Amino acid sequence: HLLVVLTANSNYELGRGDKVGGWKPKPIPSLEDVCVIQVASGGYHSLALTDDGKVLSWGYGRHGQLGHSSILNQKIPVVIEALSDEHVVYIACGGSSSAAVTAKGKLYMWGNAKDSQLGVPGLPEVQPSPVEVKFLTEDDGLGPPNVLSVAVGASHAMCLVMKSAS
Repeated sequence: HLLVVLTANSNYELGRGDKVGGWKPKPIPSLEDVCVIQVASGGYHSLALTDDGKVLSWGYGRHGQLGHSSILNQKIPVVIEALSDEHVVYIACGGSSSAAVTAKGKLYMWGNAKDSQLGVPGLPEVQPSPVEVKFLTEDDGLGPPNVLSVAVGASHAMCLVMKSAS
């Protein structure tokens, strides 16, 4: 697989280490030898998921949406270390927030929490590190929810979960 991108690139969205834009698709040099199985793009940032369950991010980071414990921009794709102990199977981006689902069905979110769109009460408006989203569970005889996928909008998020009898 070869990840090819095109855009205006004013916030390093292309991941090539510069702000040169253009409409001619070109590969991201640092990902040419990486097996990327999914990509996601937000307002001015992007995520890539590798075949071994690692998540890389790059672009604009002012709202913490890159997940690197800072609000700095990232010129080239870098692994999100806070998720390195997890095997991620699905990623998603919103305008200024991001999400990851693990093989064990856990949901992690980070970035802009201004409208409580990260699903974790009490977060600061900027959440620069992934946090696990805990779900309210009813005593229905079913186990905890197993997250299958997530979609992130500008100021909200939705996830698809499965519950089964213990």
